[in-house]
Amino acid sequence: MCPVEGSTDSCTNVSLNLISLSLFFPRAKVFRGKKILGDYDVRVEQAEFSEVNLISHSNGTCNVDMQVVRSGTKVVRSFRPDFVLVRQHAFSMAQNEDFRNLIIGLQYAGVPSVNSLDSIYNLCDKPWAVSISSKTH
Repeated sequence: MCPVEGSTDSCTNVSLNLISLSLFFPRAKVFRGKKILGDYDVRVEQAEFSEVNLISHSNGTCNVDMQVVRSGTKVVRSFRPDFVLVRQHAFSMAQNEDFRNLIIGLQYAGVPSVNSLDSIYNLCDKPWAVSISSKTH
């Protein structure tokens, strides 16, 4: 079974792309050389929200461009994510710190996530989250 839905390619050389949107922990080192089900390589791309550009398509896919600095050189990588792990707040009151559009784009494209994209978006507005949680008691 090929893990990439709708793929017509042979699944012998498929790599699963995990985007880790976080600040500190280098997840690429944890997954380096690892395989899923013994056959599928795991490729981890880690960046902050500010380094990510996302385009969602109406057919349920998205493309991600990441502009990261590695060893003093700006590197741009483009790919289609298979999975996302978000470990950074998507909204801050600081200038240019509103990345809710990226969460909406990932949700629109149907990209699976370790942590719910709904909860990430809802927690961007703290009073909203408190009002929702007060109704659950």
